[in-house]
Amino acid sequence: MIELFTQHNDPIPFSGRPIAITSSDDITLIASHNSIYNYNPQNAQISKNNSIEHDIQKPIKDIQLLPYINVLVIQYDDCVVIRHLSISNKKNDQVIYIQSTKLHIWNNLHTSHMVSNDSNSDSMSLATTIVKTDHNNDENNEKNNSLISFLAIVSDSQIIILKWSNSDYIDRYNLYITEVKFIQFLKNNELVCMSSTNENDLIHINLKSSKVKHHNLQKYLNLKKKIISYKNYNQLSSLSYFNNQLIFVEYIKFINISYPKFKPNLTVEIEQSNFKYSQIHFPFIFIIYDSSIEVRSIQNFQLFQTIKLNSIIQLDFSDDLLFILTKDKVLSYDLLNYNKILAKLDERNDFDNAILLLENLNITKFINNSNDTKNDKINLKQLKFIKIRKFKLQKAISLMNNDFDQAFDLFIEYLASPNQVIDNLPENLQTLFDFDRIEYIPDLSPLIRHQINRLINYLADSRRKIIKFQENKNAVFTYNNLEISLSIYQSDENFSIMECLKLIDTYLFKCYLFVNIKMINPFLRIQNYCDFQLVENSCQSLDLYDQLSTFYYTRKDYQSSISLLIRSNKINELVLFLQKLIQNDDPPINLIFDNLKYIIVKNDDSLSEENFKSIFLNDYFDYSNLDYKEILKQLEKHNLTTYIILYLEYLIFHEHVTVSDITNRLFDYYFLDVDANYEKIENLYSLGNYNSNMILNKLKELPVSENSKRLSIQPLMKLGKYDDVLSIYIHDLNDVESSIEFALRIKDIKGLSLCKGLIFKILDICLQNKDYTSITKHILNNTELTFVDFEEILIKLPNEISMGLMSSFLIMNLKNLNTLSHNLIIKNELLKVNVINMKLDKMNLEEKMVKLNYNSICAKCGRTFSNSEIICFHPDGRLLHYKCSKDK
Repeated sequence: MIELFTQHNDPIPFSGRPIAITSSDDITLIASHNSIYNYNPQNAQISKNNSIEHDIQKPIKDIQLLPYINVLVIQYDDCVVIRHLSISNKKNDQVIYIQSTKLHIWNNLHTSHMVSNDSNSDSMSLATTIVKTDHNNDENNEKNNSLISFLAIVSDSQIIILKWSNSDYIDRYNLYITEVKFIQFLKNNELVCMSSTNENDLIHINLKSSKVKHHNLQKYLNLKKKIISYKNYNQLSSLSYFNNQLIFVEYIKFINISYPKFKPNLTVEIEQSNFKYSQIHFPFIFIIYDSSIEVRSIQNFQLFQTIKLNSIIQLDFSDDLLFILTKDKVLSYDLLNYNKILAKLDERNDFDNAILLLENLNITKFINNSNDTKNDKINLKQLKFIKIRKFKLQKAISLMNNDFDQAFDLFIEYLASPNQVIDNLPENLQTLFDFDRIEYIPDLSPLIRHQINRLINYLADSRRKIIKFQENKNAVFTYNNLEISLSIYQSDENFSIMECLKLIDTYLFKCYLFVNIKMINPFLRIQNYCDFQLVENSCQSLDLYDQLSTFYYTRKDYQSSISLLIRSNKINELVLFLQKLIQNDDPPINLIFDNLKYIIVKNDDSLSEENFKSIFLNDYFDYSNLDYKEILKQLEKHNLTTYIILYLEYLIFHEHVTVSDITNRLFDYYFLDVDANYEKIENLYSLGNYNSNMILNKLKELPVSENSKRLSIQPLMKLGKYDDVLSIYIHDLNDVESSIEFALRIKDIKGLSLCKGLIFKILDICLQNKDYTSITKHILNNTELTFVDFEEILIKLPNEISMGLMSSFLIMNLKNLNTLSHNLIIKNELLKVNVINMKLDKMNLEEKMVKLNYNSICAKCGRTFSNSEIICFHPDGRLLHYKCSKDK
């Protein structure tokens, strides 16, 4: 047991037949049937309070002080007097005439559960999900920081409820319920009560909405009417509420039920059921016997202390002082310092009661130096969380073997250190995880698989939080006015973030091996801190080569990953791996090309070429991280000529690299086989990015062939050496037709004049060679050369050309002249038609025109127009004076 209360001073004799004691705000009053007395526990004195003399000449039944508002309630047989102690005038007393049986007080600061006012939430949590609160409840509708107080006056047939806001009386409620024995406020404007008419019926009342609900609790309580109950068995002694829990103290058992879900939390049988009555003052239940008082926990009915006393009349607990009134004396007891209470609860591993105190009492009660509370730098919420966290985690460890799920909920919610959790895992899990190399995956029971999945949830959540501190160990994150720093995870002085992450990731890897092997690849794909030897050995033993390759890649041990793929003869996987490497910010080019040679050797030419393209010429990749010069250097180093050409073509035609050095290098490779690469060279010419003189020099070095001659034409054209081009076409290639086509192309590029000059040069060369057939076929009979004057051509032609060769030329030109004549005739006729149309338009225009001169007269009045008059036009064209146009 814990000695919570120590006697403050010697008992003070009291001879006035005391009936009640009440205390609040450093005021302690004792009532006898006829008088009210002041009691000062500091100097152990009792004195009659003459200022509270009452005019009602009837015996007092009970007194109650309303905390913080200095209001005294005096209960008589047939009335209740409400008096403000700060007002001496008795005329201000409020008298309610009712035969009351019970008084009950409640306020939102000093309630039966005394919720701490340093938190706006019942739960102190740093979970990633923020707890939503209802901002439309009655409490939030009251003015901020208002003190709301209620007084319930219970009679046999009704309940009168009075309400104050701060010290101002604001409302009254009349509830008509018969034989109410117990009443308990839940929160502002909500209460529950129980009546002896139906012992197991819990009545919920909302004062604001006037809604009433009935809840049958017979399956939890099974209370019976006193007339049929043996002694006090199956009778209720006390009712209380805190933290969504209803507390029922029967004479034979203690019952804790969640509210409003109505789920039983705890039931404790009371061994000594012959107690007189019980009182509940948070956080204690006082069980009063004939010769003793038991102090028990409101959470779990745990016995804390037994106080031996006789003839106990009443007790009151307020402001950490316990007052006990007997028939002939008054005793006061001091409550042990709350931090010492926590220490004693810690020694007993009574974590629930420690948490109960910390969650519900004002955290300032747990600060040793009261002056600290005046320091603005102290975050009370932070202090509260740290103290609660200690006991929550200890409770979680104690629950590990009995309630694994709840334990891990607490570990996640209260940011448990990974070392602390793993060191306290159940023995079956510790045995399962105790390996450096696993040879096979054992069959696990559903329970163990579930436990491992919960461990995964915790480890993943911790990893997300701890990794935030990796870049800055001094970082502080805030959540709900709480500061989260690395110190919260530091379980010892040698704590290291890297070691902590290594522990987390190593156990995550082990967990995935047992319950979800498909998750290993995604897990190893991210930056991880797993034990290298463990992962390598386990993956090799279980033939998890894909996972091991991913692990090597993430750790940048590329050579090991490639070696693994080569040993497994996985060429396609090796290609995919090289694709990943080539996309790195700083790709290992030497390593890639060393293993590219292996792929080429293992595949045929077409497949090797496809593999090369998929790595270096992939349209879906961004190669901005590569230096093409380095790639070309590596290709040349490994003597991969075919792939050099492919890469050069990709650079020029796809990446549009216009550097002349690249183009010239591709020309060099193309010129190694002019006949095979003729079309490719022509395509490369079309880009225009080459040195013509250099190309011509290289072509001269090649053996003379038709293709080499034809390939000289584009560079010569670029240099403007059109005569040389004509010479190649006519002399070297004997291709007059192509020379004419070349001249026509020049017409589109350089203009008609140069084109005509080239045509006549071609004609002269043919005449020199006496190639009359070509002249006739390609020049005289060419319909595309109509722009050339045929007379100039006829003048150049020699007499020996036969008329047979000339006839077609002459006929064609005569036809052209005839066509031209007809065209001129048609144009002339069209001009005549146009002239006639113009004359007709002129006549029509003159008819529509209105001529105005000094002889013009108004169409209505017949007078002429003066220079200053306004003239109007009639729709039919006649002229009118403006005035005449207005007359009807």
